[in-house]
Amino acid sequence: MVDDSKASPYRWVIEGLLISSLLVQEAIWLAPAPILEPIIRSFNIGLGRAGMLISIIALFIGVFAIVGGLIGNRLGIIGSLVAGAWMLGIGGVLSGYAANYWTLFACRALEGIGFGIVIGPGQALPMQWFPPREWPYINGVNLLCGNISMALTFAVTAPLYYRFGSSWGAALTFYGAIEIGVAVLWTLLGRENIDAQAPAAAAPHRDQMRRLDVLKRSDLLLAGIGIFGGVWMTSLHGAFMPQFFHTYRGLTLAQAGRLAATPTTAAIAGSLLGGVASGLAGRRKPFTWPLALVGVGCALAALLIPNYGGMFFFELMGGLIGSMVWPVVLTMTMELPGMTAELAHVALACIWGAAFIGGFFAPLIAGAIAQWAGLQASLIIFTLIGLSQMAFYFMPETGKRAEVLQVAAAG
Repeated sequence: MVDDSKASPYRWVIEGLLISSLLVQEAIWLAPAPILEPIIRSFNIGLGRAGMLISIIALFIGVFAIVGGLIGNRLGIIGSLVAGAWMLGIGGVLSGYAANYWTLFACRALEGIGFGIVIGPGQALPMQWFPPREWPYINGVNLLCGNISMALTFAVTAPLYYRFGSSWGAALTFYGAIEIGVAVLWTLLGRENIDAQAPAAAAPHRDQMRRLDVLKRSDLLLAGIGIFGGVWMTSLHGAFMPQFFHTYRGLTLAQAGRLAATPTTAAIAGSLLGGVASGLAGRRKPFTWPLALVGVGCALAALLIPNYGGMFFFELMGGLIGSMVWPVVLTMTMELPGMTAELAHVALACIWGAAFIGGFFAPLIAGAIAQWAGLQASLIIFTLIGLSQMAFYFMPETGKRAEVLQVAAAG
């Protein structure tokens, strides 16, 4: 662990690399969505197979996040980031040259593998370089970048498609080429903070045992349950809310799309606000389960309120308040007793891997239920899974303010 007096200025180079990665990897994942129609025409496929090009990445992310976390000690944190970045970049570049659907599918699978590999180490690396007091702010900024990337991808990809002569392949290759640049930067500039590594890193067998034992911790299990529920709810929202607003509320497709994008836009501010607020307050738990419950309530209200103004308000507040939880939970995981960057790599990779696997199956299951219960009823039922974020209530408070209060009470 790094203290304030020993924090290296090189940590800002590492943060710059993390920001560049986060801005590009979401774009590679979602780039086909705004230009799905020309891809459908090129390969003469249906909407279901086309949608699989986007949704299948979540499954690959989940599986290989877990695999990467369990075997990541062989590559190290930076080695994992470098390998994952190159896979993302190569998959992105080659996807633009795909001659048929299955070739493009294979390229997307490679992207999903790369994305999965970088999740755990990307979230754990700040532990090696930044002092604990800076973790909430860094986590807020890093999560903010993912939301910015999603918003920019939907805004920029279609204009890029036309800029490149109506070539969807060139647009996809463009994102892949940027990621190749990021991979080069990680290869040249990425490094671990050796002084902050755990002593167990020198004993591979013992370190591997600790990596496996960390998955048995009850506090991490609680974090995993809460994160799973939040990702499940978010996946359903992204998959079905545009259709719900169009079919059940009579909005045009354009209006429905803009309204459904409101939470993502609001999350840009929410992610940063959650990290900053918890850092200044010195507390964590007040910014987790209470805000998560408000987020679930807003999601339910958006399904029940019939007028546009009400739907917009609850979509906006749900995205803003609900997103404040994630940097705080990430910081809590880093601050748990005995946690090191190496152990956090395993824990966060497996937690988010399981959540992404759930996020892949959530629309499939909810869509099947909607066939006989109706889309609104299905969305209400499965939005309630977001209540699993109450698990954060049972996690220990890790903020420094809580330690001060405990010492004062004991004295």
